[in-house]
Amino acid sequence: MIGGGGKTGLMVYLLDELEKAGKKVIASTTTKLSADYPRGLSFRVADSLSAVLKQVVKPHSPGERVTLVQGEAENETGKMAGIHSDWIDKASAAHPDIIFLVEGDGSAGRSLKGHLTHEPVIPAATGLLIPVIGIDCIGKALDDESAHRPSRITELTGTEPGAIITGELIIQLLFHPEGYLRNCPTDAVVLPFIIPRISPLQFRKWKGF
Repeated sequence: MIGGGGKTGLMVYLLDELEKAGKKVIASTTTKLSADYPRGLSFRVADSLSAVLKQVVKPHSPGERVTLVQGEAENETGKMAGIHSDWIDKASAAHPDIIFLVEGDGSAGRSLKGHLTHEPVIPAATGLLIPVIGIDCIGKALDDESAHRPSRITELTGTEPGAIITGELIIQLLFHPEGYLRNCPTDAVVLPFIIPRISPLQFRKWKGF
């Protein structure tokens, strides 16, 4: 899961639904997650490949949302650091029966994101890539309130700073070689997840707050 705000909420939903369907599922991130996340993610520290492989097979209780992290992020209070993407690749190869749900970048809660050259961090073993986009940004000005790194979006698309965000702009960003699908494995299925325009109260309820 990459892109705009709502990735972690989607990850929690998929964790619950896949476990209900009898699937083995582990969550993780290649970036950072909030350390005080309110929806009961069960953080397990794995600071090496061997630790990841041990945690993957360690039993957990029904409904426990097992989430692998390296520990507290340096110089960022309240954040948990993600694990290396190649560790996920190797764990996936060793345990093909397990579904790995991975959050591949951050967006500071904004609906749209301009990716830097090192983003998003997508494991090579990814079979399904889910770009997350908040449709509520359409009709708003392209600025820090509606987008994460709006200057990067203007650089990639040629749009003027503060221009009105349109569906066409979002599609241009989604398919730009340096945009959302940068680093997408060639054989991965791409399934965009569009968060609808909803009220703040409805959004908080959906996210589990």
